[in-house]
Amino acid sequence: MTAEQLLSELLAFVYGDGGHYEHEHGAEKATWDAMKKVLKLRTAKGELIETMEILMSDIKTMLVKDRERRTLLAHTEVIMNKAAETW
Repeated sequence: MTAEQLLSELLAFVYGDGGHYEHEHGAEKATWDAMKKVLKLRTAKGELIETMEILMSDIKTMLVKDRERRTLLAHTEVIMNKAAETW
């Protein structure tokens, strides 16, 4: 394959259109637009990863607080049972 054919294949892959975008707009515009598209996807991926890390941190915090709440409830139940036995 020639370099031009490889570029056309790559552009068709990026656009997922079998080469229609390149055919309609030309190789130069299709290449620049493809680079912008890939950059947007990389940025979105980074933002998604950052958001997922924040959510995971929030979930871990909630789990710790829930565990603490359950422990407190269990201790309260023990104390209440002991108090009920002495009355």
